[in-house]
Amino acid sequence: MGRESIDVVTGALGSVLPKLKLLLEDEFTMELEMIYAALHDVANSRAEQQGRNKLWALELRELSYDVEDAVDTILVRLGGLESSTEAASSTGSCWLIKITKRATTHKVFDEIKDIRLRVKEVNEWRDRYMIDDSLHNPRVSAIYDPPRLPADLSVDQHSLVGIDQAAAELIEMLALEGGAFERRLKTVSIVGMGGLGKTTLAKLVYSMLKDQFQFGAFVSVSQCPDMNKVFQDMFYQLNEGNYDHADKDVEQLILAKSDSLRKKRYFIIIDDIWSMEAWNMIGSALLKNENGSRVITTTRIFKVASSADDVYTMRPLSPENSKRLLRKRICTGEDNSDGVELAEVCDKLLKKYDGLPLAVLTIADALLDVEPINKQCYEHVKGRVMHDMIHIFSLSYHDLPPHLRTCLLYLSIFPEDYLIKKDFLIWRWIAEGFIEYDGGISLFEVGESYFEELIDRSMIQPVEAGDEDSVDGCRVHGAVLDLLCYLATEENFVTLLIDNEQNISLGRGKPRRLALQKGNNEDHTLQTDISLAKVRSFNASMCSANMMPLLSGFKFLRVLALEHCPSIKSYHLKYVGKLFLLRYLGLVGTPISELPDGIGELVFLQTLDLRETGIQELPRSICRLRKLMCLCVDSTAILPSGIGNLVALEDLRLYSVSTLHFVKEELGQLTKLRILEIRFEELDEQMEDAFLRSLSNLQNLQTLEAPELRLGDLKILGRLPSLRSLWISSRSNERPLVITVEDGFPSLIEFTLLNGAFGPDFQRGAMPKVRRVEFSFSLRDFSSRADFGFGLENLLSLEHVTIRLHDKVHSVEAALRHLTKKHPRRPTITLIRDGEEPTGSYGLTLI
Repeated sequence: MGRESIDVVTGALGSVLPKLKLLLEDEFTMELEMIYAALHDVANSRAEQQGRNKLWALELRELSYDVEDAVDTILVRLGGLESSTEAASSTGSCWLIKITKRATTHKVFDEIKDIRLRVKEVNEWRDRYMIDDSLHNPRVSAIYDPPRLPADLSVDQHSLVGIDQAAAELIEMLALEGGAFERRLKTVSIVGMGGLGKTTLAKLVYSMLKDQFQFGAFVSVSQCPDMNKVFQDMFYQLNEGNYDHADKDVEQLILAKSDSLRKKRYFIIIDDIWSMEAWNMIGSALLKNENGSRVITTTRIFKVASSADDVYTMRPLSPENSKRLLRKRICTGEDNSDGVELAEVCDKLLKKYDGLPLAVLTIADALLDVEPINKQCYEHVKGRVMHDMIHIFSLSYHDLPPHLRTCLLYLSIFPEDYLIKKDFLIWRWIAEGFIEYDGGISLFEVGESYFEELIDRSMIQPVEAGDEDSVDGCRVHGAVLDLLCYLATEENFVTLLIDNEQNISLGRGKPRRLALQKGNNEDHTLQTDISLAKVRSFNASMCSANMMPLLSGFKFLRVLALEHCPSIKSYHLKYVGKLFLLRYLGLVGTPISELPDGIGELVFLQTLDLRETGIQELPRSICRLRKLMCLCVDSTAILPSGIGNLVALEDLRLYSVSTLHFVKEELGQLTKLRILEIRFEELDEQMEDAFLRSLSNLQNLQTLEAPELRLGDLKILGRLPSLRSLWISSRSNERPLVITVEDGFPSLIEFTLLNGAFGPDFQRGAMPKVRRVEFSFSLRDFSSRADFGFGLENLLSLEHVTIRLHDKVHSVEAALRHLTKKHPRRPTITLIRDGEEPTGSYGLTLI
């Protein structure tokens, strides 16, 4: 990544340097440039993990925040701060300065002269203790390298729990029996987060199948591999101990052994691959022969796994299997009576670590060392498990580039097991300055790529919105959250304040981001015995008003999120208009009946989230927020005239639109909209016509959730070139909604049609890219239909269908099962009856 963003490695230097260079041309700016480069060198060498380097890097990051705060204050005071990264990208800087350097230089110099002295002191300290020497040391692989496989690859199956089904599924993927296709070399990758048992599963399958092959090998790659040694180990095992190529490099080894591999039926396990480069090098040596050879790889990274012919995704243990594994480890028999205290301790720990086998084994080992077992031992055992899990997941964390480390570390602000909505997480990342505009796509789309990569790296767990693969948010596994909270505290990145039935003190130091969780006891207060002036982000979840500091205490706040705080009222936001740098204001589930008129002074505000607040009317001053990119309002709120002025809007969610003026005159001006969710109090013909005309102007629209529409309206929607997700309700109860190739929809991937008694009727060529479809219909009105197919066979990209039935399921199962067999992509189908949840993971799935 380049400049103009904030990250955990360089602090705010990437953001402040472009601004500072426009104001000052002296040795201080040059020195900050050198510090920026040095901090990256420290991070890349992993020397930051060493004591003196860590302290030096932390102090410089703290200084960088102070520099940015000082510069931003000056620029805002003089009217020169115009944050518009994309608009200014052609000039190479995201800061448009309306004032002359001469008028500003003296003020900036005075404002940051103390910081210059602090930088000088820190650098003298660095020189005195020769901290930079460590930058020349070789890059270490990670904080902790877990032990690799022993020489004996046998597995004691009696000690394992919940792995039999996984082994059977993996063996089926290997396709050992069959015709010519099965005789080709096949690779299968096992993928999942650390601690799930990928290596154990690979060992088990290897021990079960190795006798069916002429030759076998089991090698571990690791994070920073010596590829020469990897190949030497693999070829040594394949030659049954006969090896005469110790002096050859990797390319020579591959050339020397390629002919022999072509003639062999071999079974190779390649464990713990961390990069495409390592896999591509190994793959180049595995020549595709016709001898039925098989290769299994294990990795934490989905991108690496996807390069195999097939992918097996590891699943966590079920709660019952987690208990069984724990009992096996700590008891002589599964029927052993645990006692109340042990049961309570175990239940809490198993819930926290949610089916992670390595964590379960660590819990068991810790419990065996505790005597007696009671409620008080919980913290001791949890501490030991946290210590081990932090080491395990540090491997994955330090393998991330700085911008992804930063975005991941930010998730420490959320409580355990919290459902984090993807869109609003990305808007927070943008407000914090973590996302860098790359010139080609919007900031939000860059943020989406960050989110997807964190899923790919197995660092966050995707949460689907209804249909399979439609990711709406994420959760952070308890073991990963332990690591994030630990690192966030160590780096002074986030200060966590969790109310454990006692008053909370912020302690000493200079917090930059505060996260207050579950401080909902009305008798408890927040002891603000230190200044909040340097805080950039305040996040409160499920907290009482007593825990809320006065907004007047904040000076540099960029993010203010008060979510589900029932006792916080409108008057607590009295001074919100004074937070001149605020970029994100989220009040979801907090009963704010009105916003102050001062909201219009927040000229840099990018996100305003007012869902579930009860706000009755938005102040007219909101129309001055020209940088607003995301606006979500409650179903009770009345819109003021002038929303059309908010031309930077990309995400608009309105749930009670009643004014024709907005729909007819203003909606069509919001041409940057990507997401539009809209509901009307009453949708008459005049309002609907105006709505559709306005939609035709929104050529960047990607997601649309709209009200009931007429059948002829589809062609207007189908002409939107970027539309990827469409949710509509059918107004017709007399015939199915016919969708033809002429209706368009060149980019649509998800389509939802609700409230239609007859469902859709897809004609040949309709919606060519649609992968997921959801609709409802009633069997009572289905007698006029020839079959139950709905034309689904004409959706050539179809992968999954969800059907909501108003009647019993039994009469349609056979027809839909027949559909899945004749469709070329064999889509899965979920049937849901009214008032019932889907059965199983994805409902009644027919394959």
